Amino acid sequence: MRARGRKDGDRSGIAARCGIGTLCLLLGVAVPRSGAAQDSAGAGPTVQLGGLLRTGLLVGPSDVGEQDGFRIYDARLSANGRIGIAFDYHLLAAFDRLQDRVRLLDATLSLPIRPELAVTVGQFKAPFGREELQSKSQITFLERAQVTNLLAPGRQVGAQASGSFLEDRLTYRAGLFNGNGRDFQNDNSSFLYAAHVAFNNVGPVEFYEDLMVQVGASLAFSRDAAADLTNGGSFRGATMALGPFAGDRTLWSLDLRSSYRGFFVNGEFMRGKLDPPGEPGACIPADLLCLAQQAALTSRVVTGGYLEGGYSYLGAIQGVLRFDSMTRGFVVTPEAGGDVPDGGSFVVLGVNLLPGYHTKIGLQYAFGLGSARLGVPSYGGPGLADGQFGLLAQVDF
Repeated sequence: MRARGRKDGDRSGIAARCGIGTLCLLLGVAVPRSGAAQDSAGAGPTVQLGGLLRTGLLVGPSDVGEQDGFRIYDARLSANGRIGIAFDYHLLAAFDRLQDRVRLLDATLSLPIRPELAVTVGQFKAPFGREELQSKSQITFLERAQVTNLLAPGRQVGAQASGSFLEDRLTYRAGLFNGNGRDFQNDNSSFLYAAHVAFNNVGPVEFYEDLMVQVGASLAFSRDAAADLTNGGSFRGATMALGPFAGDRTLWSLDLRSSYRGFFVNGEFMRGKLDPPGEPGACIPADLLCLAQQAALTSRVVTGGYLEGGYSYLGAIQGVLRFDSMTRGFVVTPEAGGDVPDGGSFVVLGVNLLPGYHTKIGLQYAFGLGSARLGVPSYGGPGLADGQFGLLAQVDF
């Protein structure tokens, strides 16, 4: 037993060192060599380093198997810049606490042709869902809504076109992706199609004195053969234990963002349908394998959304309230060997302190409505729970 423990420790140490080495390599490649930061034409490679640290305390019911205690929610480093006069690049790596290693999140090259058209290729978030497309540093609460964590396709490998019209009042993103999360290999010869469009009445203004209203919509479709829907892709917050998904995924959402002086109201509604091929058969309750296969062949529909609002005083303190709800669309039943978070309705109360432009301190308390006990977690992040208190300390640079 001791020998095995030493081997496991060695492997963990090697994985951690390899992860740190990968991150350093990413940043090392991005940093221009001395004397090469700017060529004679003024179009040499440039680099801007950044990072995000979100840490804090979680007390009360939490994810299955988690205890009260301090956590590091996110630890990320990024490198951005321009190469020549054509391409912008972006690299983002993060520490994965579940796998104890550094993982590559984003790696993109962008060609900004005109304000109305930019082309981006690489690994990045598929354009679906307003809250999902927000930076983690900009979300209102400790985590995104349940339905966002469950349905949004998340990071994918592919290409997209994006741009804006009408003095940046109308924006769009549309892309073609492998549809298998952060796996570099496509699971078949079909693709994930995703798009998001939004319109607001004022344009790209950060601080609004007048009424600002923005409405948006997203649509995504994928025909999968063996897509990973639990690890950084759609349904990544669920422990379905059903293996790779085969069938059609159809997702759509509507979103709202509005503000007036210090008041704001945001919301989003999503619907997703998984439609596997074939028809489920009959099983006896004791046949766990048959029950799992039957569940895998059953069409599942998930709907849900959130509505949040609050008031910001002098941009330094913010009181917030959120209603977060998701319907039961799928769950591994106890007979099939699982008791996993299946969502429900929660109310979340919070206070955000903004002592500086790059810092944030957040407090939140959640309680379930009806029979809701545990909500859907994000990949590597905490899910909502009845009677849960969370503290967040964040630095974004």
